[in-house]
This record gives sequence, structure tokens and C-alpha cells, in this order.
Amino acid sequence: MEERASIAAALRDPDGVSRCRFLETLEAKDLDHDIFQLVSKLAKEDPNVQVRLAAIRKLAPLWPEPDVIKLMRSLATDAEIQVADAAVGAMCRAKDHAAKAVLLEAYLKAPHFGYKWLVFEGLTTAWPYAQIESIVLGYLLADSDEVIRASTVAYLGRQHDANLIADLIQLLGDSDARVRANALEALGHFRSVVDRDIFVRMLSDSNHRVQCAAMVIVDQIGGVPLDGRLSTMAHHRDELMRASAVYVLRQRPQFPGRREVLEDLSDDRSSAVQRQLALV
Repeated sequence: MEERASIAAALRDPDGVSRCRFLETLEAKDLDHDIFQLVSKLAKEDPNVQVRLAAIRKLAPLWPEPDVIKLMRSLATDAEIQVADAAVGAMCRAKDHAAKAVLLEAYLKAPHFGYKWLVFEGLTTAWPYAQIESIVLGYLLADSDEVIRASTVAYLGRQHDANLIADLIQLLGDSDARVRANALEALGHFRSVVDRDIFVRMLSDSNHRVQCAAMVIVDQIGGVPLDGRLSTMAHHRDELMRASAVYVLRQRPQFPGRREVLEDLSDDRSSAVQRQLALV
């Protein structure tokens, strides 16, 4: 009893650094019901963020106890994003069905992009795709935020899963250029089975990165003259289009018209173009 009173007093020390240090010394055997409640209260309410993070680290190994699940659920959308990050990280290390469910709930309640991103990164790095497929296709890919959608498409592209071809083709019509470009690059892995016309159509996309990806893939497939298109890109008024022309040549050293394009752009004053030229 005296020992428990001493622990409780240390957890209530007015000095945040002292509370933090003491939390680090606590052992699992010390965490009876009353001490657990005190540490949980520190994780939720302490004015010192470092104390809150130390409390989370101390309680995380007790997952999946119901009170710990309840605590992490509340902290995953905490107003202090460092705390939310720690809670998400703890659940990603737990890596079980309960953690996945709580993370999806946190994603749907996220107050802004930063919180969504924590969950996105956690899910896509801690779990194999097969275990989060329904979340990826049902929620992340359908998100209203274009950065989340584009990042999800890039993640799907790394799976090299032919079952995703139909989804990737549909994404070529997305309103965001990053989504279209990532979908196109992912489809490039399946160029031997995807209709060539799909890639050829994307050569006319308004975005430089999409055009660039399409040109590289179509050149890999062959059978479509592209030298004129590269010249048009190299003389475009948009510096990013011109820089993309050089990028194509970096990816495809044998691309037709290479020498002429490099000569035409050698004196280009755009820093974006010069950065690409320096890498040739």
C-alpha cells in the first residue's frame, strides 16, 4: 500500500521532467488498476506533451486490453498531433484486427489531412496489402483529398497486382494529375496485357507528368512514332513540359530525336530544365 502511494505521488510530481523520468522506470507489475488509471490520465490530460508520450509508451505494450484500446481510440484524433502519432504508431506495432479497426475509425474521424496521413502511412507500412485491401480500395482510394488518392495509387502500383488493372484504368480519368500519372505508371508494369490505345490516349493529357509517363511507356511498347511529340514537348511554353522532355530522355536513352532535343534545350534558362539536363 505504501509503495502504491509512493508511485501515485511520483506520478503527480509538479515537475514534468520528473514525471517523465518516473514513468520510464515503471514496470508492468506496478500497473495495477489504480496506477493504470493515473498513467492513462497522464496520457490523456497532462499539460506536458513529453509526459503524455511517455505514458503512451508505458501503456502500449498492454494492448489489446479493453481499457488500452479505448485509450488509443481517443488519442488517435487528439488535438496534439504528436500524441495522435504516438497512438497510431502503437497500434501499428500491435498490428492486429482490433488495431486495424480503430485506425480506420480514426481515419474517418480525422480533423484534417495530417491525421489522415498518419493513418495512411501506418496502415500501408505495417500491414500487408492483402490484409488492408478493403480499406485501401473502399476508403483511401475514394478519399476527397487528392494527395491521399495519389499516394494510394502509388502504393497500389508497388503491389504489381494484375487484379488492380481495371481500377487503375478507371483512375486515368481522375481530376487530379498526380492520380492520373501514378495510375499510368502503375499500369506500365502491365503494358504487355493492357490495350496500347489506353497509353496512346494519355499522350494528349494536359499535364506534363502524365504526358511524360505515357511517352516512356509507349516508347517501351513500340510501334508509335514519338519523335514529333517529344519535340513539341521540348518547345512548350511551360518549363515543366520542357523539363519533362529531358526526363523522358533520361528514362529512354535511345529515344528518337534525343540529340536534337538536348541541343535545343541546352541554353534553356529554366532551372527546372537545367536540373534535368544535369542528370542526363
